Amino acid sequence: MNQGDFTLVLGAASWRFENPSVLLLLALLPLIGPLLWMGFLRRMRGVRVFEGATPEPTRPSTSRGVLKLCLICLGLSSLVVAIARPQSDPIEESVTIRGRDLVFLVDVSRSMLSRDLVPSRLARAKLWINDLVNTLKGDRVGLVAFAGVPVVKCPLTLDYGYFRMELDDLSPASVPRGGTLIGDAIRKTLSDVMEPGDGRYRDIILITDGEDQGSFPAEAAKTAADLGVRIIAIGIGSELEGALVPADEKAGSNYLEHDGAKIRSKMDGSTLRAIAAAASPSGGTGGGVFLNVGTGTIDLDQVYHDLISNADQRETQATAAVQYRELFPFFLAVALACLGLEPMISERSGPTRLKVRLTPAAAAILFSCLLSPAARAQPTSPEAAQTANPPAPPKPQDLYNQGRQMYLSGKYDQAAEAFRAADMNTSDPELAARSRFNLGQSLLKQATVRPDPQQAQNPAQSIEKLKGAEKAFRAALDVNPADEQAARNVEIARRLLNEQQQQRQQQDQKQQNQQKSGDGKNSGDKSDSKQDTSDQTDQNKQAQQHQKNADDLKDLAQKQSRAADKSNQAAAQPDPEKKKESTQESRAQQQEVSEQTKREQQKQQADSDLQEKLKEAEQQQQQASEALDRQDPKKAEEHQRKSAELLDQAAKEEQAKADKAREQAAKEEANKKETGKEQAKAGKPKEESPPLDQTASQLLDRERAQREARQQVLRAMRGKPQPVEKDW
Repeated sequence: MNQGDFTLVLGAASWRFENPSVLLLLALLPLIGPLLWMGFLRRMRGVRVFEGATPEPTRPSTSRGVLKLCLICLGLSSLVVAIARPQSDPIEESVTIRGRDLVFLVDVSRSMLSRDLVPSRLARAKLWINDLVNTLKGDRVGLVAFAGVPVVKCPLTLDYGYFRMELDDLSPASVPRGGTLIGDAIRKTLSDVMEPGDGRYRDIILITDGEDQGSFPAEAAKTAADLGVRIIAIGIGSELEGALVPADEKAGSNYLEHDGAKIRSKMDGSTLRAIAAAASPSGGTGGGVFLNVGTGTIDLDQVYHDLISNADQRETQATAAVQYRELFPFFLAVALACLGLEPMISERSGPTRLKVRLTPAAAAILFSCLLSPAARAQPTSPEAAQTANPPAPPKPQDLYNQGRQMYLSGKYDQAAEAFRAADMNTSDPELAARSRFNLGQSLLKQATVRPDPQQAQNPAQSIEKLKGAEKAFRAALDVNPADEQAARNVEIARRLLNEQQQQRQQQDQKQQNQQKSGDGKNSGDKSDSKQDTSDQTDQNKQAQQHQKNADDLKDLAQKQSRAADKSNQAAAQPDPEKKKESTQESRAQQQEVSEQTKREQQKQQADSDLQEKLKEAEQQQQQASEALDRQDPKKAEEHQRKSAELLDQAAKEEQAKADKAREQAAKEEANKKETGKEQAKAGKPKEESPPLDQTASQLLDRERAQREARQQVLRAMRGKPQPVEKDW
């Protein structure tokens, strides 16, 4: 028997109890009554034995004991009945629930496991959906998971508990095949989930990273718009750098690889914009909205309710509700009266008097309540007021603004402290990213700007400041991976740090040489040696720069060749669908190569020959992109091959310049050795030139440093995960 079905008919009134199981506590009253009566009898015997010939009027009264026992039993019984919530006079009312039909389309492909959002894209999407469902009242909800195929996980229902259970179970294992087919998911929702009829009461919320694989999502969105269904497309994930794709959902799992390169998944905002645009045609009654969340966050419940605040609703459920009149206040009043009156009745014989005992705690409370307002409003000392009301801590926004003012006035050390405090006290990701970025700028200024031009910069302090600046910029990138300026400043701080460390090594080495050379060395020889060392350092720097340019251009030429191979595969593909998919992949690779070529062209503005080669390569890349847009991969391959050839020629020229600069540095070193030998033969003291083993050690150290620098550049370029425009 259900609790709501318990009904008791008394006369003409129909009674029911909301919590009938509580009435079982009444069975304990036959046990409580005898126990209380036995306690009263023991107290009577004890008093008689202790007092002896006590006057009869002052002895415990049996009648009063019975009265106190009845009050306790009646109070407890009334309290139990009140907790059971008795109700009467039922009135039947019809209740109509109005709302809309809302279907969630959630991408569960492996790219949604990327962790550019914490803990992952899919986990963050499930949190947003759960927050929205918690605010719905009368709206029917449905759930469709999709990757390579769409699967209906929950049909339209008002059972939000079942919906949340299916939502919690979403994972890449929810669908039998990987990939991302957004168009198929929209068509599946329109045909299998939503009921036929007027679509102006229906909404689709699409949450995906947008990497569609030729399922024609724009056409499906146009079909939804013709039916009057509105689509809210939410783009999730980094659109610029992307994120690595884990092999599974474990936190320490490996990452997927393709052709030896780790896969990076980027949010395809263009596809989602096309879906939103197609969902709002001039002849349709639906609507399309694109929300580019990226790696940020969104209050999905607030956004959805703002969008449908003026939208139409329809009747989703009509029920008959029965309203009852509550009776528990009457029983509760009886229980309080009986249980409150019982302690006031004395067990002794004599005149009936009500005794109220005032305990010390009650006396203190009463005394504090009787204090006059004037006594409570007495002035206190400033020290006491400050102790009672401590000053509120400064707001993170105020600390940030204070640091900005200090930075603009040139007080970089105070600005750094203010930005550091703002970062530590804020919970806003955007403010934290800006505070960390400006902290890096302040430390960078402290390392490069001297307060007193006459005073030399301390290399050790500069190195520490540059390390802190690099760390701050990296921390800003952790919060906002799309911040290109922070990424660029990381490289600037690292380059300045290397220069400072090299200068410090040169200074230490110079001091050691001066200590060993003796006092017979004249100033003219010192100047010549310093000039020779400076010339050799310049030659080594030029060689390193040309070598870096050559490595970058070789890597770029290889990428261009791979894009040409992809176009060749697309041209040889007989299946139109697969040909279109291969052409899209080639176009994505070509776009990445073009962007990297533009960056190389901007870096090499001082070299006119290299600029000309890069400009010709960029023209070929532009023609290749136009051919791919026309679905002509064969023509695109020709332009891509020419671009790769130009980039390879530029790389060879830079390699030749690097070899020439190294040869020049070696010749200058050899000339310096010959000059030292001639000076030694002319009778110069032996101590004026460094020992032979020291010179060889210096050459070996310099060559080792150059080799490590080249290897570091190659590792940075070749070891960098290459983006693969393919969903897994």
